[in-house]
Amino acid sequence: MSAAVADEHTDNEMSELPPGKDEPFDLFRDDHLAAVERAAGTLYLDCLADEGYPQERALAQGAEPTFAALDEPPLQPTTVAEARRHGLGGPVPAQSAKIVRTDPAFQRVAESCLGTAGDRLGGAAEVSEVRDRYGRLGNELVKARGEAVQQLVGRSTGAFAGCLAEHGFRLPDGETFDPSATADLFGVPLGANEPPRRADPPRVRELPADAELVPGTREQDYVPTDRERRYAVALVTCLRSTGLLTQVEDELPALQQQIVQEHAAELADLNPRLQALADRARAVLAPRS
Repeated sequence: MSAAVADEHTDNEMSELPPGKDEPFDLFRDDHLAAVERAAGTLYLDCLADEGYPQERALAQGAEPTFAALDEPPLQPTTVAEARRHGLGGPVPAQSAKIVRTDPAFQRVAESCLGTAGDRLGGAAEVSEVRDRYGRLGNELVKARGEAVQQLVGRSTGAFAGCLAEHGFRLPDGETFDPSATADLFGVPLGANEPPRRADPPRVRELPADAELVPGTREQDYVPTDRERRYAVALVTCLRSTGLLTQVEDELPALQQQIVQEHAAELADLNPRLQALADRARAVLAPRS
């Protein structure tokens, strides 16, 4: 295969969007990654149960969403209602209960079961490498998008800062507007998440004496300060009145396309490998659905 043909083949593999998707970041197949995570976790827990440790499987809650930040608006909050409710913060998700074991034998079994789960999906080394590299890639996409949007917002600092001043948030003398740290610039005190509340402990049968059940916690809502609420409302109002929110929405596909092109080689390498793992993962999960 000539170099030109090889490059064309790589570009075609990288450019294949999932059905019904049309945004550049849809090339990041978090759906495949989630399938692999679910199957790996299921196989791991099955192995533990087969080796005499069934309690962990009784606590399984399913895999958490993978890189949900890529599906969220890059500027938040986006509505006055969200600003009034959450200010600049958000809730801490609920945490599942877990079992802490000190038995050295369990640690050896757990390590072996991780390898067994990986082998069932196509090879422990391959699964580990693809999961790790794809996770790093997702983090890079999130970071790059955030930086690109901040630069875009930074080009409209004059109008935006003027609008905020009209709503009672005037920059201190000598300060320059920084869209990534506006609350600090205006001396806006931030709220905090509620203290953690224990969830109802699950029932786990025959837990040995050398194992401890650590209860999970409920979702911790975020409680903003009154000034934070007012500031968040001003942010949303100014994003809309200056046209900045619409501008970001309009330019976001081009920004994403540029970021994707910077990671084209890695996507071309990892996406086919991830899909192969995901196909095996879905085959493993199918009888359980």
